[in-house]
Amino acid sequence: MRYYGAFSVRGQGLPTDFKGIKYMKDKKETAYSYPRVCVLGSKEAAEYSKLSDGFKKFFDYISGRDVFSLPEGRCELDSDRLFFTVSNSDLRPEADAPLEAHRKYADIQILLEGQERIGIKPAASCLRVKTPYSAERDIEFFLDAPDVFLTLKPGSFAVFMPSDAHAPLVGSGSVKKCIVKVLL
Repeated sequence: MRYYGAFSVRGQGLPTDFKGIKYMKDKKETAYSYPRVCVLGSKEAAEYSKLSDGFKKFFDYISGRDVFSLPEGRCELDSDRLFFTVSNSDLRPEADAPLEAHRKYADIQILLEGQERIGIKPAASCLRVKTPYSAERDIEFFLDAPDVFLTLKPGSFAVFMPSDAHAPLVGSGSVKKCIVKVLL
């Protein structure tokens, strides 16, 4: 797969402008915007509030709160329509982190402690199913390799829509993170 178009790099070598990214597969050109790393409280973060009531409700909830001191466990903001889980997780080698995708929920993954890499690939480009979709858990896993990686540091987050397969928890050591589920 070959990438071209607007793909700017700043700071950690992270993509920061995705509107012009295009990818080619089987000679068919398609636009695809990769998820990007945003910082809590930034202008970009405020833009996500416009996506749906669930996004707005979550970003309103954390506005003015110390997200770094959120207690571990699950917190329901709107039953199964909007909830988040704060947990500590061990990181793993890239080879042990399969791509996953969801169909009903968007993920907002916020890093609270540590540093984490997350692999990304368009879900529509994932052709090798590892674990078929489970409607009960809203997840499927793939054997495909990520196209690119992004890096989260404390206070940063990335949003993964159902079109985004992602391989979280890549690295060494452990992290504390908040994973928000927004029903679409």
